[in-house]
Formats: sequence, C-alpha cells, structure tokens
Amino acid sequence: MNGAVGKRAFFVINSLEGGGAERVFATLVGELSGRLSARVELVLLDRFPEKYAVPTEVPRHRLDCRRSFGTSIAQLAGLVRREQPDLLFSFLTRSNCAAVIAGRLAGIPTVISERVHTTSHFGRVAGAAANKLAVRLLYPRASRIVAASHGVAQDLLLNYGASAGRLSVIYNPILREAILSRAHEPSPIPLPPVTWLAIGRLRPNKNFPMLIEAFARAGVAGDLVILGEGPEREMLVRLAAEQGVGDRVHLPGHVDNPYACLKRAYAYVSASNAEGFPNALVEAMVVGVPVAVTDCDSGPAEILRGATTSKVVAMTEAEHGVLVPTRDSSAMAEAMRVLADPARRAHYAERAASRAEDFDLSRTLDQYAALLDATLGSARVRPSGR
Repeated sequence: MNGAVGKRAFFVINSLEGGGAERVFATLVGELSGRLSARVELVLLDRFPEKYAVPTEVPRHRLDCRRSFGTSIAQLAGLVRREQPDLLFSFLTRSNCAAVIAGRLAGIPTVISERVHTTSHFGRVAGAAANKLAVRLLYPRASRIVAASHGVAQDLLLNYGASAGRLSVIYNPILREAILSRAHEPSPIPLPPVTWLAIGRLRPNKNFPMLIEAFARAGVAGDLVILGEGPEREMLVRLAAEQGVGDRVHLPGHVDNPYACLKRAYAYVSASNAEGFPNALVEAMVVGVPVAVTDCDSGPAEILRGATTSKVVAMTEAEHGVLVPTRDSSAMAEAMRVLADPARRAHYAERAASRAEDFDLSRTLDQYAALLDATLGSARVRPSGR
C-alpha cells in the first residue's frame, strides 16, 4: 500500500459467522490488505462469533445491527459520516443495500459484490418481493457491481436495472495451494470408508431433502455426510429416518477444515436450488474429487461446462463433472450411480482436478485490486482535515 496516499477503504459485510461468501470475503480482506492504494478496514454489521479470521492488523468497526435492514442502514451511514472513508466495498444483499445508501449520503464511491443469483435465491419466500425491490432500486446506484459469475451478472442486467458499463464478473478466489495443504491434515471428524460428501448451511435453498431422497433411492454403497449447520437439522434427521437411511446419513455440523474431509470423500454432491459461484464445488475439484451437482442458477454449468448454456433436463455427463436438473431426486440418484462406477469416477476425478487449475487466486486478486484502485482514483478529493 502507498502509505503516503492516506486513503481508506471500508470492507463491509453482515458478519463472518460462516458460509461461502463470508469465507471469500475474509480471504479478500487478508489478501488485498497492503495491496491497494488505500488502507483496508473491516466493518461488521452484526455481532456474531467469527468463524473466518482476518489479519489482526486490519482495523475493525463492529456495529450491532442484529440482522435488521433499517438498523444496518442507520448505523453504517452514521459510521461513514463520522469516519469519512474513501471507498465502501461490500458483500451480501443487506450490506450492499446499506453501503449504497451510506455511500450516496456521504458522497463516496461504493463497490458492491453480488454473490448469489438474486431471482433464484430469493424465490417466493416471505419478504422476497421486498428484497428484490430493494435490489432493483439500490444496486443501479452503486459505482460498480461485481458479480460472482456470468449467470449472476445476466440476472442483474435483465431483472434489476444494472448497467453493463458498471458491471464486472470476477470469480471467487480459490486458494489452491492452501486447500491442498490443509487437505492432507488429519480429518477433523471420523468419516465412513465410502463418503458421499455435501457442504452447506442447512437451509431450504441448499435442498438437502432432495439429496437425501436421491441417496435413498440410488442404491449405492456408503454414507451421506452433510457438513454445515442450520434450521433444517431436525427435519433432515427425520427425513433420513423416513427414507430408511437414518443410520447412513450424518450431520456433524460445521468443521474447521472441510478440505481434509473433501480429500477423503468418495464424491462431492450438491442439490442447491440456487448459487452464485459455488465455492465448495470448486474446492472439491481442487483436491481431485468427482462431483455431481444441480444445474442451478448460477455457476455450476460455467464451472463444469466452461460456459453458460441451456439448462439440462436429465442427468448429463458434462466435461468436468455430472449435472442434474434442480429438484430432481431421480436424476441425482442416477448421477450417484454413474460416479459409483470406478472407471467413471476415476475419469471425473482427473477432469475435476484439471479444471480447478483455471480458478487462480492471483488472477482474481489482480482483477479486484485493479477495479477497487480505479474506483478509488475516481473518488472526489477530500479536505486534508477530515
């Protein structure tokens, strides 16, 4: 960082409580701190336990918004008014909306990053209409928008008024060397000899019920292990028992080193209804694990096919893994049977590791640094006595 410049960039997120977006955000804080032409400072809207570490030398601002949209806007706007940073950079919808408003009120540029396919992510759940309206009203007012995949970008362009001139696609940073190193550590939990591994919060959007149903009907050997925590735990335990696989479905919760579990997995499976850029999918591929995932909006097709194409309507063996339609347990069961074949499994293990090399950390960091520094360069000059 050029210390003579004296600029400050506030990196804003709801919390570092857990989840793929939070892990990516923590990586960016650590990797970009000292690399930008501004001092990086962390802003957490909520006071929750932090599962992802950031360097201790990064200054912190911890607010207490308690997941409230209105409180997030008020407290962030107050912080920005008092501290007068030169740039806001945010992750996740609530933080993004609050950052746009705070930035506009203070007259400073705001870069927001959309991690999910907005339309599919909100779906028809309670509050979806209000969330979509907030995105439609506020996102176009950001200085720049970063989308985690081309599918995410296309959704923002078509449905939320984003301007193509202000929209960039930057894939998530994948720490390949660190993942491979941690993958060789002892597993944090005992794993069955044949483990079909899934990772994610136990929430409706991940559709673990479909995965359990598919596992029950696939007739494959081994056990299904789902790493993660969330409100659907009890329902998933009951469902596994009802499907006759209660003793073969395991929910050990969140683990600190999922890579060691991935390295020992027979295959990685995901039944998500929506994603932005599925980190766990690429991380599984990094350690050479074959994958079977739903062709949801968005990310999996870009990763496994190399392009966004029409959705699959049946189990499809793509170039780098197996794709299945969303909400189709029969197709997922068929995919599991494909990966249970030793020859197909070996083929897709090799293709997964090869494709993962394309998601390079240095490329991602170069793109983020260039975008943020360019936005900082366009910021208005402030009085020296701010």
